[in-house]
Parts: sequence; C-alpha cells; structure tokens
Amino acid sequence: MEKTTVAHLIIEKLESQGHKIEFPENVKGDVIKEHNWAFFDRDGPMLMTNQRDLFHEVCDEIDKGVEDGSIIFNGEDGTITFH
Repeated sequence: MEKTTVAHLIIEKLESQGHKIEFPENVKGDVIKEHNWAFFDRDGPMLMTNQRDLFHEVCDEIDKGVEDGSIIFNGEDGTITFH
C-alpha cells in the first residue's frame, strides 16, 4: 500500500504540468514534514492557498476514494493510503 498526502498529490499534478517543486533538505524524506512545508510554510509553495483549484480537485478525488473504499484517509496525520 502506498502512503501519501494531499500536498504530494497536488505536487504530482503540478509536475505532470511541467512545474517542479523541490523539497528543502530539512524536510526531504519525511512525508509529514514535506506535506506541512508544502501547505503551511511561508518559504514553501503554500499549495492550499496558491493552488486552490487543484486542492479542491484532489480533495474531491480523495472523498470519492474514501466512499468507494479504495482510499483510507488518516485524519490524525493527514496521510492517505491507497488499496
């Protein structure tokens, strides 16, 4: 099973559109730290604010996956697991 976050899914979509986001060394490799940097850190891309349409698109996809049982969303740490 693959574990990811909303921020990582948005970053994947942006990369498919040719936009590369590099994580700083102090967060790289830690899924939760990467997520928090990408969403909330003023030095990061602040994806929830600056990519509002993609944020809603990804959230809708996750909601559908939770409904059909293909995704588990962990509300405690914000991680998403695909079956």
